[in-house]
Amino acid sequence: MTMTKRRIILITPENRDKFKVGGLGKVTKLLENGLKEAAVEVKVVAPDTNIYGQLFAPKTEKNNRDLGLAAVRLINSGFDPDWVWVHDWGGIWSADEVKKYLPNTKVVWTIHSPILLNGYGYGGYNGSDKPIDWGDSFFDFGGLIKQGVKVSNKISAVSTTFAKNITRSQLFEEAKEIEGINNGIDLDEWKISNKNSLSVFKAIYKRRLQMKLGLAVTEVPVFVFISRLVGQKGLEILTRVLPKFLTNNPAQFLILGGGDKYWTNKVKRLERKFGDKLKAILTADFELPKELLRGADYLVLPSVSEPFGLVVAEAKRMGAVPIVSLVDGLADQVVDGKNGLGFGKYGANGLEEKLMEAVSRFKSEWQIKVAVKNILEVDSYQKMTQGYLSWLYEPRT
Repeated sequence: MTMTKRRIILITPENRDKFKVGGLGKVTKLLENGLKEAAVEVKVVAPDTNIYGQLFAPKTEKNNRDLGLAAVRLINSGFDPDWVWVHDWGGIWSADEVKKYLPNTKVVWTIHSPILLNGYGYGGYNGSDKPIDWGDSFFDFGGLIKQGVKVSNKISAVSTTFAKNITRSQLFEEAKEIEGINNGIDLDEWKISNKNSLSVFKAIYKRRLQMKLGLAVTEVPVFVFISRLVGQKGLEILTRVLPKFLTNNPAQFLILGGGDKYWTNKVKRLERKFGDKLKAILTADFELPKELLRGADYLVLPSVSEPFGLVVAEAKRMGAVPIVSLVDGLADQVVDGKNGLGFGKYGANGLEEKLMEAVSRFKSEWQIKVAVKNILEVDSYQKMTQGYLSWLYEPRT
């Protein structure tokens, strides 16, 4: 008995082969690879250049709708998909175009962004515990999310805990189900040499990193923060904690990422004050993280909300122990004391406590065991892809 060929159109505003802003471009490319390896016939609809504008700018909407129209043309030309797969908030506009012209086409929508949790809108922290008034207009973010629920046959999010959290939001009250499937990474791309022990490997790359960035070549714990510089990533508490931490502890701290001017200026001021201990590379760089994580002892990501946190999986694979806030997808990846360090109540005190614990555990048997264990336990993109295919194609009882 021959199996019917599975067909999917993957619509993404980012694709690593062409253009990416962050994790979304990585993940959609890995999904494309995983689908092809699983013998799925996949067609990718993606832009060649940056299609993002301001969040609700007409240009942003038009660009995403154009991707949807490209999928419609592909279907009308004879490619009959089982699913049209759209991604993140921009994908809603793409899905809306597909449903407008081909209402019987099945759409799956995957959410990658921290769209509403803990007082955060996509644009930043609102500074209060009051719910954000999203409104009902289709051009308002709340209305956009509700439209996504309306036009989607299935909805997923990029980690199990994140999916549970957004299910409780009033914006998703009409959704029948939101499936949580953890992201995976390319284990071959993110790996360390097995020619030496992990301790020897890390020592070699730490020395190279210190020399390259002009830091003292000394055996102290090296911490890295790799992310967009936006409030959602926990920069409010990180920049508050670092002055005291760097003053009182033998440690070095590296910050890599581009983002909001407010936060880049704040990081620059810290670098001027603690230049012998803190170095900042304030630009989006998609190759340098490997170099930093090879030499680092710890990754720090104290996010307010984090759908998954791909950099945590990458850090674990490179032997850098994660220190995170236990929210959303970070809680799915880190168990405090077992495979990293995590704090449950968001705030400067929790972060400071875990940074101090990391210093005390530096070069301990615990740190080495955790680093080795983590390398072997990171999920692959093949596992991620199979999770999606099982959900999309296999009936559930």
